[in-house]
Amino acid sequence: MSKRIDQFLFKNIVRQAYEAEKAWREWLNEYSNESQNQKEAYNFFSTRTRRTLKESNIENLELHIFNIWDNLTENEQKNWEQQHFRQQLKFRDVSQFLEMINHYR
Repeated sequence: MSKRIDQFLFKNIVRQAYEAEKAWREWLNEYSNESQNQKEAYNFFSTRTRRTLKESNIENLELHIFNIWDNLTENEQKNWEQQHFRQQLKFRDVSQFLEMINHYR
């Protein structure tokens, strides 16, 4: 009887460990994708902001741009992420087409 209980407990521990590992990997993947999206959105924002501030005589422009980004609300940052995503969608098919052409050369 105790052997069956031990086997049952062992199976539960293994199952829970597997589920925890799977959840951890999924979370890491999701966090990694989110971080990449935020990084690309910041680069997009930085490029656009740098163009508008080009004429200004601001010392340490990169720090100034970062401070502007940091002061944006979460919704405003999400809007920049969505803008960047829409821009990527516009050019995604073109880049895939060009990759296909280069592959056959």
